[in-house]
Amino acid sequence: MNHRLLTSTEAAEWLKASPTSVKRWADAGLIECVRTVGNHRRFTLESLERFAQTHGATSTDASVGEWLTVLLERNVDAVHGQLLLERSTAPSWAEVCDRLAPVLAEVGEAWAAGRIRVVDEHLASERLARGLARVVDALPVAPRAPVAMLMTVEGDEHTLGLALAEVVLREAGWQTLWSGRATPLDELAATLASRRVDALAVSASSFSCDEAALEPQLRALEAACETAGCALVLGGNGAWPDRATTGRRVTTFRQLGRVVQEILDER
Repeated sequence: MNHRLLTSTEAAEWLKASPTSVKRWADAGLIECVRTVGNHRRFTLESLERFAQTHGATSTDASVGEWLTVLLERNVDAVHGQLLLERSTAPSWAEVCDRLAPVLAEVGEAWAAGRIRVVDEHLASERLARGLARVVDALPVAPRAPVAMLMTVEGDEHTLGLALAEVVLREAGWQTLWSGRATPLDELAATLASRRVDALAVSASSFSCDEAALEPQLRALEAACETAGCALVLGGNGAWPDRATTGRRVTTFRQLGRVVQEILDER
């Protein structure tokens, strides 16, 4: 195994991208890196291979740029068409969703750097959410299919991760209930039981970066799922506590696809 650490420039050459993109993806949590004493990013070859396998061809600057043009300058029809085009070259919707991660990171970076206005960022997110909703509506689901409820952690306003997860779940044959933001945790167990939910998928975006704040929420989520007898899936780049948990942690949408299939196999 090659343990040599690569610089951002060397990593960029390996990925056929720019050093700026590599740094941006690392800061967004898409590529694992370590920091030197001088706070420089360093990468292992294994981390670059994992990134390339997860995000495929969309890790290149050109394809990210194409997506940005569609999201920032076109309409929902164009976004939906681009999603279908991506699916035509991918084995699953889960892989398409993983390919979109660098695109969403670039939108966020462009807003943070002042290259686009907050309204532009909101419009891009809304176009993508509506395009994904069209994909979901076109995916058939059986009347007696298992049910998954989707929600964010308390205080997290970012629901695009849930929209992507819903596509993966529907492709895997699940019905979905959209709880979204601000789901009262003290009512969760009763809600899960009354609606006969088989799995609860909870997203914590990178903005949920306080592990201490997520700890009591995780305990409440575990307790609610145990009471209702449903599986718990934890997603997103948030600071989920690293401890023994009954929840299944996923960091990519292909992982989510495998986990929900495992849950089905266990039923």
